[in-house]
Amino acid sequence: MKILFDANGGDNAPFEIVKGAIDARNELGVEIAFVGNEDSIRSSLNKLNEKAEIVNASENIENNEEPAFALRKKKDSSTVVGLSLLKEKNMMLLYRQEVQVHYLLVVYL
Repeated sequence: MKILFDANGGDNAPFEIVKGAIDARNELGVEIAFVGNEDSIRSSLNKLNEKAEIVNASENIENNEEPAFALRKKKDSSTVVGLSLLKEKNMMLLYRQEVQVHYLLVVYL
């Protein structure tokens, strides 16, 4: 199973998201990939001396945005790109830290 992590969201992102995903990969033996700002994710991976698949997304949905509007407007957001990857690449799960977006993903799917 490959788990896709949206590295744009959450406290201390993307470093803490990347670190947690690497820990999950090492402990559970799952495959991982990241969606978000490629340069920031790559920098985090380099700090940890790790490598992983990265898909760049140039936009981010902020906590103060109305979710349905943001999904329609920000087509290159990590959330929208991540949802597309679930369909296209047969990834099993998109993980994003913010609660608001989790609710949104359930409605969107």
